[in-house]
Amino acid sequence: MRCEELVILLPCHSLEDFPLHAEGDRAEGLLAAWSAPWHPQLLAAAGKVPRWYRGDTPPENLAGRFIVVPEVSAFMLDHDWTERARSAGAVVVEGLVSRDEIVTALLAGLAAPEPQGDTPPATAAVDADLAHDFLALGFGYLLVELLTRQMRYMSNLDEASLSSETLAAARAAVAGDTDTARDKLHQAFDVLLEARERFYPVDCYLLDLTLVASTTLGSTLRQELTGTSPLNLVVSPRVLDEMATKEPASLAALKVAFDEGRVTVCSSDYAETELPLLSAESAYAQLARGTSTFTRHLGKRPTVFGRRSFGLSTALPQLLSRFDFDGVLHVALDDGQFPRGEQSKIRWEGIDGTTIDSLARLPLDARGAEEFLALPARLGNAMDHDHVASVMFAHWPGLASPWYDDLRRITSYVPVLGKLITIEEYLRQTDSASRLTRFKSDQYRAPYLKQAVADGRPDPLSRLAQHVARRAAIDAAVTLETLATLVHSSGANVSVSARHLLDNLETQFGDSARAPLDAQDLDAEIATVLPQAINRFVSTVASSTVVEPGCTAAGYVAANPLSWKRNILIDTGDATATQRYRTVEVAPLGFAWVDAQAEPPAPARSGFFQRRAAVATIATDNVLRNEHLRVTIDEATGGVRSVWSGKYRGNRLSQQIACRIPPPPPKPGDVWSDPDQSATYSRMVADTVEITAAGPPYGEITSRGRILGSDDTLLARFTQRTGLVSGASMATVDISLETEEELGDDPWNSYFAARFAWPNVDAELFRNLALGSESTTAKRIESPLFVDLHFDTARTTILTGGLPYHRRVGERMLDTLLVVRGEGARHFRLGIGAELDYPLREAMELITPHTWSSRGTRPRATSGWLFHLDARNVIATNWEPLVEDGRVVGFRARFLETSGRSGRAELRTFRRAESARQVNFLGQTLSSLRVEDDTIHIDLGRREWVQIEARWQE
Repeated sequence: MRCEELVILLPCHSLEDFPLHAEGDRAEGLLAAWSAPWHPQLLAAAGKVPRWYRGDTPPENLAGRFIVVPEVSAFMLDHDWTERARSAGAVVVEGLVSRDEIVTALLAGLAAPEPQGDTPPATAAVDADLAHDFLALGFGYLLVELLTRQMRYMSNLDEASLSSETLAAARAAVAGDTDTARDKLHQAFDVLLEARERFYPVDCYLLDLTLVASTTLGSTLRQELTGTSPLNLVVSPRVLDEMATKEPASLAALKVAFDEGRVTVCSSDYAETELPLLSAESAYAQLARGTSTFTRHLGKRPTVFGRRSFGLSTALPQLLSRFDFDGVLHVALDDGQFPRGEQSKIRWEGIDGTTIDSLARLPLDARGAEEFLALPARLGNAMDHDHVASVMFAHWPGLASPWYDDLRRITSYVPVLGKLITIEEYLRQTDSASRLTRFKSDQYRAPYLKQAVADGRPDPLSRLAQHVARRAAIDAAVTLETLATLVHSSGANVSVSARHLLDNLETQFGDSARAPLDAQDLDAEIATVLPQAINRFVSTVASSTVVEPGCTAAGYVAANPLSWKRNILIDTGDATATQRYRTVEVAPLGFAWVDAQAEPPAPARSGFFQRRAAVATIATDNVLRNEHLRVTIDEATGGVRSVWSGKYRGNRLSQQIACRIPPPPPKPGDVWSDPDQSATYSRMVADTVEITAAGPPYGEITSRGRILGSDDTLLARFTQRTGLVSGASMATVDISLETEEELGDDPWNSYFAARFAWPNVDAELFRNLALGSESTTAKRIESPLFVDLHFDTARTTILTGGLPYHRRVGERMLDTLLVVRGEGARHFRLGIGAELDYPLREAMELITPHTWSSRGTRPRATSGWLFHLDARNVIATNWEPLVEDGRVVGFRARFLETSGRSGRAELRTFRRAESARQVNFLGQTLSSLRVEDDTIHIDLGRREWVQIEARWQE
């Protein structure tokens, strides 16, 4: 049939009110209806470019008109209009959503005989890829026109030039002259670019995020990689390992594209673990493993950090900077709460002041037509507000919509809607934001707990808590082994058992995100390696002994793997002995001898609760008392009734075990109520409260009882042991539960918890991050090591022992979650401290085992230290020897500032260093450090985490 005109009916009066917010099939059909008539055979047949009409005023002369009616316009036509149009000689295509189907229907109309029976002239088939470029031109024409109006400009498109170049291209395509057709198409696209540059004359950028998982490693990914469009793959190092094993062809294609610069690979920690909840050293281990895996497979280190799952925190910029990353995707594509940037590209400032370039706007879903229908609005917003106008798209390999393919085709001709670019090029070519962007820690909230319970993963709470405890034990072994090695100064004496176990721990923790952790073998190894490390350290630093004639006295050598002094509690294990427990103060990174036969020192008289006379016991009646604390156990509940300390005249804190019971589901007709407000709590009832260790140096009160529901239903049985050591500012709370209640599927509303209450509604709460602590007003708090309460002049700390999730209830209560659905752990260790100026220290002491060894004779030196830090706000997080040619030539260590105060720390060493330098986590020198005698001077900013290397004098 002869084509006089190509027509689209739109549901708008002008392009100013074009329906940009249609969704689903309506959006798909609208874009398809607009672009399908731009097929070159149709253009050549009509001799003019398509024209649009309002849906309620279609053209009067219908003969030879090829009319496309999208679903969004159908309601505007009379019910019999289609029949009348076809009777008048029009080809009407309606009710179709797919562009290919619309094109097929229009071409079928073109091939149909004329009403008088004449056969239409045959037309040559057009190359399919070239035909798609014409359809992309039509799509691009629409977007440019809509973008012009979004930017508040009148259309300045040279329509005559666009029409002539497009029709010349169509005629060449139909004639089989592909080169001429592409040349003319390029000139048509140039007309669109010229129109856009009139209202936005600078570059804008389009970024493709192709998400890669274990299930998308095959042919579709290889097809993406062998194309010509710039790509950015978001792929974890674990998936790279799987690619190397299962799909080596895909890895080979990736490496070729990566080497050619067509692909940026956004890498992450190895297995995309719960990075914001990990300690600094665990985060380091996971990132180091990810970086080395990336380098092993692709030959270069990663420069852009990006994760599919949530992994953002204010500690991240410093961590990434230390690993020499240039940029980060400040987005999460699965769930979780995080702040959106005011611009697409920001300069993100972390907790310590470190900054890094970040892409901070959520990407558009490249699968949905509605995203491309709304693209002019998104681009207009970026052009209005961004200093670098940018839009990102995310999709799985091979699952992008045809409109995304159109966008790629458009950019292959001209960057009319933006330059498609890799993130590495984007970071190099664009300026950084002139203003820094700093987000609050409370603006980030991880979805891990809810996801773990919904997925049925085991131990959603204790998985992290047990990892924290195991890490602390292995860290102690690693430190003691390192100290022994540094004393020997021989590479032959370097023991790798503890550090190898540390690597195994972090590997298994990452793998346990998918499968349960094989904890039995791991715990057995820790039980073997830690005593070996203690004995090796003790035999090294306390090897010489004094043996007096006839002396058979036993003793103990306590070792301190922490960088501050610590009271080590020695449990002789003899429950019948009058002095089962002993304590000794041990210097930082040092040791101290305890004579088993000597009388323990009397309690100090200077403490607030012992001013009049030294007490003979710590536990009396239902009270634990030492120089700093008085902890009263409630005889009715078995929980902590009160905690008193000298600085604050009143109760600081109370504690019970509780079960939070969500309200029943609402019935039809019930008035809605917030389940967070209508939940109820159980009652804690003690059956027995008894002293199980009177002390000194250690006192303990054990309570046993039941957790009852509102109707006295038995929900659980409990055993709680509250302990206190002489001289300590922290009481320990060990809880064991035997639960009877089946918990609900919402872990934030149905749980067993240790419930804490304090008297002051104005208390300010602080939670810990990997690099320190931050103030929080959140109701759901993520803090694996401690929650700090500040009110009046008092400071009270809840030490959480690795349990990461807490819920604030009202203004004066906090629930530390112990058991949720799927949780297998039933034993928990918490702490309560008063006036802890550096709570991270006590938090680490709570989880670090007391390290000591039995010894039959007294060493020549009864105490000593190997390293000493003079700054109480700085802690050492890692020690390792530097070994060259079988000799220990120095040491490497990492130091963390914990209280938000910058300054200088002086590290004294047992052996003089010749030189020292600060390096990043890749070993690259950042600065030289001043060394004077046995002291290394280290400058640290607030919350800064530094790594140094020092070399011994010969």
